[in-house]
Amino acid sequence: MPSTVTRPPAIAIVGSVDRARAKDLGIREPDAAIRAAELLGRELATQGLSIVVYSSDLQFVEGAVVRGYVASGAAKPASIEVRRPHDGDDAEFPELAERPELFDVRPDSSGDWEVSFYRSLLASAGVVLVGGGRSTHVAGVVALTLRIPVLALACFGGHAEKAWAALERARNDASEEEIATMAQRPWRDELTGPLVASLVGQYQRRAAREAARRSVAAGDARRTRVSLLVGLALLAGAIACIVVGFSVDPGSTASLAIIVGAPALAAAAGAIVRHVSDDGHEWVKTTVLGTMVGAVAALLFIAPQLLTSPDVLKSEDAARLLFFVVPVGFVAGLTYDDVYRKLRRQDVTKVDAFQ
Repeated sequence: MPSTVTRPPAIAIVGSVDRARAKDLGIREPDAAIRAAELLGRELATQGLSIVVYSSDLQFVEGAVVRGYVASGAAKPASIEVRRPHDGDDAEFPELAERPELFDVRPDSSGDWEVSFYRSLLASAGVVLVGGGRSTHVAGVVALTLRIPVLALACFGGHAEKAWAALERARNDASEEEIATMAQRPWRDELTGPLVASLVGQYQRRAAREAARRSVAAGDARRTRVSLLVGLALLAGAIACIVVGFSVDPGSTASLAIIVGAPALAAAAGAIVRHVSDDGHEWVKTTVLGTMVGAVAALLFIAPQLLTSPDVLKSEDAARLLFFVVPVGFVAGLTYDDVYRKLRRQDVTKVDAFQ
């Protein structure tokens, strides 16, 4: 019964306590495991979490979890999501006929239960693992890889215990105390509350981490936009200097300031472009370094002109130099690290290299 009701975070229920395979899977105390699954279902509903289940087959733990979830009296409409292949017939939970409003049955078009299973894991807010075989282990590994909160009941053995061992090594958002609680033996009913609280805590820590990451990304995006606007303004200022350069007297203080200042502005703009393209975080440092190297590169460009034409800065040609020094400054700022390497080499005195 699909529903448009907004559900709280969904927890995928994975595992089995098949008594016929208990020895092969290494499952301990299957009866206690079934009781624990039912109590977990009650607690998940009480904590306001929705659940994702796959099969009502008695060998799987979903039936017990759903039974406890519904019996809690805290289940909300459409809070039990049933995932199954579109041609599947093993998702008929007894509670579905009695309380259909609590269920949201979602047939998967793939017709393959594994596709339905793994698709739902990717969208889940957490995973509960009890007993189980290979699929339970894989579900745990997938969840750990994606940093999805995991509650692995190691106390009942099975492949959930292997997933717990992987969680103990990876930790993700689970604390050492929470991981230890998952493996406490023998099972005690009072462990249910702390275990579900652990799952909620992992979810909250994950959400806080994601929120912090988004905040940092948003801050970086804002800084990038501001940096680009500043770079555009600096480049516009450098171009404006070319226009102004033709209106001042050659050889005057203003003319000399423009000839040196314009490439410095262009270099700062180039450095900002470099900073943005490299996804840097210290744009002020980059801008300062780019400005400095741009000014030096412009001076090294002008120096040979003075050797061949000593009066070039006092002639009408002074303004024309701006058409050369502004691009030189921009490129120097854009490639400031390469320019610094060149300046550190001994051949820096061969100024003809900058012509």
